[in-house]
Amino acid sequence: MKIGTVIAAVDKPHSIIENALHALGRTDPTRITTFTDGDKMLRGYLKKAGLGPPLLDWAHLARRVKIAKITAKGLRHLTNAERRARPLIMKAMDILHWRLWLGQIGGARDALKRVVKLLRPFDVDRTRASTATAAKKLRAAICKLEEYIEGQSAYLTNYGLRQRQGRPVGTATTEGLANALVNRRMNKLQQMRWSATGAHAIVTLRAHYLNYPGQPPIALNPRV
Repeated sequence: MKIGTVIAAVDKPHSIIENALHALGRTDPTRITTFTDGDKMLRGYLKKAGLGPPLLDWAHLARRVKIAKITAKGLRHLTNAERRARPLIMKAMDILHWRLWLGQIGGARDALKRVVKLLRPFDVDRTRASTATAAKKLRAAICKLEEYIEGQSAYLTNYGLRQRQGRPVGTATTEGLANALVNRRMNKLQQMRWSATGAHAIVTLRAHYLNYPGQPPIALNPRV
């Protein structure tokens, strides 16, 4: 099921969610698991709709880990210490990935600290700036990933266990919904693009038809 809405739409987002769930037969005791990408506003809508704390969508977390792992692959070793450290860094990144997949926050923190420690040989002051630059990029990527994990730690779960139990670990339909609403007008190079006001109006209409098929068009506020 897809539920679409936009900021400042005619109907409040939490009301749209509530109505859609009730239409599916939801009762108050019904336990519903939700996933988000970490957006505080969206989590607020879910809370207003009477839903429990959402889980972090695995795809968004995995994407950030992937970026850090790709950055780590860019390391080039010029000394014996760097040569020994590089495979250990890659191993630590793999361990980080699996710790997060299993919802082991403590283990993930340890893996991050391990990577930072292993980067020390690459930080030696030298004229060979290529290795130092790659290490600096990886350190920055690790720092961003660490901040994200700490900020989202309360919303992580054991994704591996959920998958083995046949339960979802995220939802790919959210990205598909965004593409269905906006199409290609705002995220691809096109000869004709919508204005910000026009895009908002079109997305609002498309969200309405998605949520309420067959109902007449809604009146839009031209000042939106």
